[in-house]
Amino acid sequence: MAGRDVFFLTGSDEHGQKIAKRAEDEGTTPIAICDRYSSAFKALNQRLLVSNDGYVRTTDEDHMAICRRLWQQCAATLGPDGSDIYLTQYEGWYNVREETFVSETDAQLTNYMDPTSGQPLTKTSEESYFFRMSRYQERLVAHIQANPDFIQPPEKRGDILKRLEEPLRDLCVSRTTFDWGITLPEGYETNHVMYVWFDALTNYLSGVEVEGAAIGDNKFWPADVHIIGKDIIWFHTVIWPCMLMSANIPLPGAVFAHGFISGSDGQKMSKSLGNVVDPHDLLDFVGVDTFRWYMATESMFGKDLSFSTGNLILKHNSDLAHTLGNLVHRATSFCVANCDGRVPEETYGAAMGVELPFGFEVTAKAEELMRLNDFTAVGELVMSSLRALNTFITVQEPWKKKDNPPLRNAIVRAVVEGVWYLAHLLEPFCPVGAKKIFGKIEHPPQPLLALGLSGPIENVVPSGTAVTAGEILYAEINNCVENPEGSAKGKGKAPAPKPKKKAAAPAQDLATMLDIRVGLITSVAHVEGSDKLFVEQIEVGEDEPRTVCSGLRDFYELSDLENRRVLVFCNLKPRKMGAMRSQGMVLCAEKEVDGERKVEFVDIPDGAEVGERIRFGDLAGEPQSSNFVQKKKVLEKVFPDLKADADGVCNWKGHQMVTSAGPCAAPTLRDCELH
Repeated sequence: MAGRDVFFLTGSDEHGQKIAKRAEDEGTTPIAICDRYSSAFKALNQRLLVSNDGYVRTTDEDHMAICRRLWQQCAATLGPDGSDIYLTQYEGWYNVREETFVSETDAQLTNYMDPTSGQPLTKTSEESYFFRMSRYQERLVAHIQANPDFIQPPEKRGDILKRLEEPLRDLCVSRTTFDWGITLPEGYETNHVMYVWFDALTNYLSGVEVEGAAIGDNKFWPADVHIIGKDIIWFHTVIWPCMLMSANIPLPGAVFAHGFISGSDGQKMSKSLGNVVDPHDLLDFVGVDTFRWYMATESMFGKDLSFSTGNLILKHNSDLAHTLGNLVHRATSFCVANCDGRVPEETYGAAMGVELPFGFEVTAKAEELMRLNDFTAVGELVMSSLRALNTFITVQEPWKKKDNPPLRNAIVRAVVEGVWYLAHLLEPFCPVGAKKIFGKIEHPPQPLLALGLSGPIENVVPSGTAVTAGEILYAEINNCVENPEGSAKGKGKAPAPKPKKKAAAPAQDLATMLDIRVGLITSVAHVEGSDKLFVEQIEVGEDEPRTVCSGLRDFYELSDLENRRVLVFCNLKPRKMGAMRSQGMVLCAEKEVDGERKVEFVDIPDGAEVGERIRFGDLAGEPQSSNFVQKKKVLEKVFPDLKADADGVCNWKGHQMVTSAGPCAAPTLRDCELH
């Protein structure tokens, strides 16, 4: 994206007592177990479009050779007490599931059991090699204190420094009670294998090793960042740095610990609880872009994420289908219809009054957020820019510029180029959609840093570039409800995943069946032959504004409605009102005050985007068809509980009507009905 040479490394740790025990239980070999799982990991990575440059299996011969070299390098380091690796007797506790040694004190605290699984710790006594980790405690603490970004997020840094207030013990780095591990270098005891974490951590070096060079002597070391699970942060921020210090190898720039994924109820995912989600089923249902977008943006990266299929569907429809998909379709369709499917020659900019609502400073912001590993904020930056571009179209109204083709074409070019630019920032999250955008706007992606980090975005796609509309990027997923297992059922672009257990899905809340959107009245007039009706053209995020009739002439003047934002019901069947055909209905607050009927539009918070759908608190559910809404009398059933409370906040059964910018409210009326 930025044009830099990068290397993304991942892999699988394949040694240790746990794997040896699993193979014994299954009556097979450890390598057969590893082959099975590494193949499954690689297959899932391919489906997720994980673009790793290297994949290290710790059973690979070249990896094992690097481990032995690193061992020798540490052993060659001498101090007042001798070599950094020495042979002595170990007696203590071992956690097989975590492949880690446990002190007597820590074992007592957990009643001699693994705190996660409840499995008993193993008492072991064996002659072992130890790594003199205690020698590096002061140096490690000094490094962490001098480099605030070394351990991320910040709260994890505090946890590690707190633990390092206690004396750091030397680390047992070999085992003799099993043989599924890397044998030691020549000259060491032949019945020992390396401690699995000495082996596993070394993959960061073996994965980028250059043949014939010293360990770590290549352009990709030191690594900029290790992304790890929060449960293994001690190994990566204490054991690993001490190993590197001993071997005189530079430390990585940062270690970032991400959170865990739990069920929608916050409980740990477990087969026994029936809340496990099969990623392959989910990918079959929603596709890779939706899965990646949700995982990257639903929760702040580094925090735990409570996985909810309902929320995933809401995010898909709101962000990808409505905001991104509609924007791309509007931009390309208008270019095809009005500019013969070519980027116009007309230029644009501040001098013409046609200036995109963002500039190349978005690149600078995104780069800084990426450096901080704040992927959630990058996603928010991209989505807010897409919404701003949607608003830009609404304000510029190119469909009204038929009598001024140069201005209309300049607007079209600006929008097309804005979409092309934002596709670069979208690509790390939604690679399939970004590729399709570059296919619709046939100008290849460019290194963003080469385009600039400041100034307006103007004329970055050559005039004459072919533009096609084609199919929409993302189909809306409708009629979706969530069941206890976290899988989903519904009408969408792919079949729903099979639930792990049979369970009845809860009924969808009625209010969520309605498609209520933020609209902008772009023009308004009286309906001929009626003294009650206005006819409005309302922009709701679609290709063209909707025609909506409202019986509000007793309460508003024409000038009150112009450029006003309103809430619009968008999945009602069109109906004839006077001489007009109305394609929706606006929502108002209503109450009798001092014997007089008062009616007022609902206020929408600043920052809410035109076309975005209103949510009802945390209720999940997607709009039903207009036929369904009419047949099931959904509107009639919702209205009795649709109210504004004592603070004017609009709600349905206590669930606030909210936009991305906050709740909607009646301007002056309180404790009133909404119609």
